[in-house]
Amino acid sequence: GEKLAVGLAPLVWKLLLGREMRWDEVAQLEPELHAGLDCILSARAPNGYKYTEAEFNGAYSDRYDFTVSFGASRPYREMELVAGGASQKLSYRTRHDYVRLVKKAQLAKYNTQIRAMRKGLLQYLPAEVMALWNGYDLESAVAGEPDVAVEKLKSEAEVGLTSVQTIWFWECVDAMTPAQRCKLLRFATGRSRLPVGQFHVKEGPKSRGDGALPNAATCFFTIYVPTYSSQQIMSRQLIIAIETEDFGTG
Repeated sequence: GEKLAVGLAPLVWKLLLGREMRWDEVAQLEPELHAGLDCILSARAPNGYKYTEAEFNGAYSDRYDFTVSFGASRPYREMELVAGGASQKLSYRTRHDYVRLVKKAQLAKYNTQIRAMRKGLLQYLPAEVMALWNGYDLESAVAGEPDVAVEKLKSEAEVGLTSVQTIWFWECVDAMTPAQRCKLLRFATGRSRLPVGQFHVKEGPKSRGDGALPNAATCFFTIYVPTYSSQQIMSRQLIIAIETEDFGTG
């Protein structure tokens, strides 16, 4: 049948399958919120300075209460995280509850639209079939499977690996099927189609050696590839990472 020209984030395709959203996936969509909540939870300033209880209350209590605002532009829609949340100030002692409730609200925020989209999909795709798919399978069924040319991929990549690892990386990419190259692009950038603008291939952690999997920070268009002892191992670990859609850092 005719495919639809739609480009949705990997997270959205997963949600349309009825999968549960994880907080690290929300962080891909809203990295600034994720970083801010981490600072609140750890009672640290963005520069790493550790607040005392009094310093934390001085920094946050006058600016934050138990409400969240939704919407892309003003007027924003405000929602209380608890009854009377507008009059309950964030404090050092309530920060854990605050972060937990904000995360819960952010996770719930997408539900209404996703439910409506899923309801529409279920008119055309059996739920029994969708239950067997991952996000990439659904995207391919709805929007088609794009072809990612290796030379075009090279032209948009900034590679920060050693010379040998760089050669291996591109030979691994060249040996991939078109579907796997799409998954690689999606893994690194959150998009399955070119162009994406410049994306980055950087050296990953060395602590786990050949057992480590590549991971990605899609909000920064970056894939981290550990230093492997052979091209064969690099290829195997790349394929495992992109096929399982384990983004790692998010």
